[in-house]
Amino acid sequence: MAKIKLDLDRTTPAEQLASGMLVIAKSSGNADFTAIAPMISSFQQSHYIYNLLVAAVDALEQQLEDAVILRKAGAPAFELAYSSLASAAEGVVAGDATKLTNGGWELQAPRQPPQPLGKVENVSLSTGEEPGELDAQWDRLPHASGYEAQQTTTPEVPGSWVPLRVPRPTRSQQTFPSLPSGTRLWVRVRGLGGTEGTGAWSEPASAMVP
Repeated sequence: MAKIKLDLDRTTPAEQLASGMLVIAKSSGNADFTAIAPMISSFQQSHYIYNLLVAAVDALEQQLEDAVILRKAGAPAFELAYSSLASAAEGVVAGDATKLTNGGWELQAPRQPPQPLGKVENVSLSTGEEPGELDAQWDRLPHASGYEAQQTTTPEVPGSWVPLRVPRPTRSQQTFPSLPSGTRLWVRVRGLGGTEGTGAWSEPASAMVP
């Protein structure tokens, strides 16, 4: 016995209404469905109400879209007026923090001097999508402007660490391509920036290059 497809929740309101209209058009007055004619009539009423609701939502969504466009267009003028008023307020009270706060202004945080960087933690390696490729992840290091990564096949030899031939990562993840397949590599990472220029090296992480 054939079964009717009932996946309306996977279709758009417009598609739902179209499917319903097709059923109404084909089933109304159809001798094969005389026994359920009252149900078809009731469904037609439901279709009519749903159509009104969908049309109302479409109209509201269009109004919202138009309102968002107007809001975006008005933002630059507001931001310029705010900035101009802020400059005038700073001038009229000679930058007095207490007076500016009492005037309702939010003040910028004092600029902090550079701090020493900490150590990169939780470096991990996983196989990449291509042969000779490893993906590395680590915890983001606060105040680091970027990261430097090194590799070795002999981590016990201090002078064996060499830079990975990729641009210095700026995020706490990096794909390392063109590595020697079938080789176990150790990778370590350190942050760039701070008062010393660099942070401490992480504990090495290792993986077999696919």
